[in-house]
Amino acid sequence: MDIEIAGHKGLKVESQAIVQRVLEDLPENLIRDHPLVDHSKRTVSVVYRVVDGKSVFTPVKAGPSDLTHTIVVKGIDEGDWIMIGPYKALEDIEHDKDIRDPNVTPDPDLETELAAGNEESVVPSASEASTSNLATSGN
Repeated sequence: MDIEIAGHKGLKVESQAIVQRVLEDLPENLIRDHPLVDHSKRTVSVVYRVVDGKSVFTPVKAGPSDLTHTIVVKGIDEGDWIMIGPYKALEDIEHDKDIRDPNVTPDPDLETELAAGNEESVVPSASEASTSNLATSGN
């Protein structure tokens, strides 16, 4: 007898990377026509990507999760840099703000890791550095 286990399409990320943001607190120009923003709901799931040294507010569609990881079905691509960290650190991040180089000044309150496709991760925590791919295939 064969047992088939359901596979999941998407990217596996650390659950701490995904935060809920209240729609009314977000810039209208970023959410107005975004296909992953449901204006009938009060909040939206987002990650913060790092693009050209700046934070980029990115709505996502989250899928199944376990205690530590969540599948992101839509919104990010393999190879995207996303920020992870304690919720308190991520809730203060703003769109289009400069993000420091994590190799220069470690910040123990916020971790930045490379999403999929790279052997190394950038973890600016001086006390708890680790290496792992942040986003991997959900299959």
